[in-house]
Amino acid sequence: MDPRLTKLVESLELSKVLMIKICQAFQRHLSQGLLIHKNGGIPGEDVSICSLKMLDSCITNIPSGKETGVCYGLDFGGSNFRAVKAVLCGKGRIEIFQNSASLKESFQGHCPEGLVHAEVPGTHLFDRFSLQLKDLIDHREDTPMECSMNAENNPAVVPLGFTFSFPCLQESLNAARLITWTKEIETGRATECKVEGKDVAKMLQEAFLRHSIPARVFAVINDTVGTLISCAYQKSEDDPDCLIGLILGTGSNVCYYEPMAQEFNYKGNVINLEYGSFFDPILPRNEVDIELDRSSSNPGGQSFEKLVSGRYIGELVQKYCMKLDDPAVLDLLETYILDTKDAAALATLETSNPTSSNIVNTMKRILPSSTVNILKALSLAIFNRSADLISCSLAATVLRIITYSPEISRLSIGVDGSLILKNEFYFERVTCGISSLIESAGKKCDVKLIPTDDGSGKGAALVAFVASRS
Repeated sequence: MDPRLTKLVESLELSKVLMIKICQAFQRHLSQGLLIHKNGGIPGEDVSICSLKMLDSCITNIPSGKETGVCYGLDFGGSNFRAVKAVLCGKGRIEIFQNSASLKESFQGHCPEGLVHAEVPGTHLFDRFSLQLKDLIDHREDTPMECSMNAENNPAVVPLGFTFSFPCLQESLNAARLITWTKEIETGRATECKVEGKDVAKMLQEAFLRHSIPARVFAVINDTVGTLISCAYQKSEDDPDCLIGLILGTGSNVCYYEPMAQEFNYKGNVINLEYGSFFDPILPRNEVDIELDRSSSNPGGQSFEKLVSGRYIGELVQKYCMKLDDPAVLDLLETYILDTKDAAALATLETSNPTSSNIVNTMKRILPSSTVNILKALSLAIFNRSADLISCSLAATVLRIITYSPEISRLSIGVDGSLILKNEFYFERVTCGISSLIESAGKKCDVKLIPTDDGSGKGAALVAFVASRS
């Protein structure tokens, strides 16, 4: 291997000692965040003490997998949204029906940006949500009659969970005030009917009333919390309790079940860490990471996410490759932008196979073996670093749980997101890393990662169902 390439690859490797230190730093930030919240402060404001936001989900009850009935969810996290109907069949089985739509459809003949435009009143956005749900309720003939009518032969109020993936102040399980729009959505900003600063659950409930829709918002959640809840319901009876949720795709986040939540003045037991913002001097950020951060849309923010998430891995491979100054690599990168899917294909290439060593299918071009070897080595190193850092954060979270609940000897982590679910080598490395770090801490806990789909849809509906029965 070229000495320059060897040096770059080695700069991305995390020693066991460093991983232990990162795990300890994460535990320290987590513990400090709990104390800050207990004393009425806001975790994440002073990143030198705690860089985790540690938001209250207000969720107190986790499903068992035995619940049966019908519930609904609305999932809104960008320019598309969907309505979801979940039929809970018990024994962890869920039947899902859904419809989706784009918010970028033309609004009243103008505003080509559609309902995400600043000149569109907030009520119009929530009216659109409610009508999408109404269509699902009206056109699903499989709803059991006992769920569709009450004793007075009137439409029964259906429980609904609202996945709203924007920064909110969670005031209660069914009250969340939008702090600010993100993702280029500006609905209501140039009108008297704004959304920012308003309780989005209340706005949705008012839209249901305007359109005579028999639904009640029981919960507002984010997709990571939904992943934990969805896993808790769907896991096998033989699997341990699901106490952690992980999203790891384009972005990344973790939530967990805090055994002592009430002692730290949380209303719920599930805490949303928003750990993409985690920062500590021990993090292995080097010259390339700093360059990527400076050129990003939020310099200085989401430091951990920029090291681990799918949104940045392709860009990191590209930037590291350019450091080598290899003519063939530079020629490739002049005309081709690597993405994370490319990097995953490169990381898992069998270079002993002449066909695969010369052809990278995702790029649809023939490459010299030497170029492929460079791309493979750097892609694998960056994926491995990401997996090791994820292991540190998850091991720290597990250690928090079992330190204060020593009776817990096994637990599950519900995982969703393309980065971890579509790359088996990555999934296995994270699993092994967690076990190794827990053992190094002198603790014992069997941890199982369970692939969990659609936390934002199923999870929202489940939270609403459980809340409606509490």
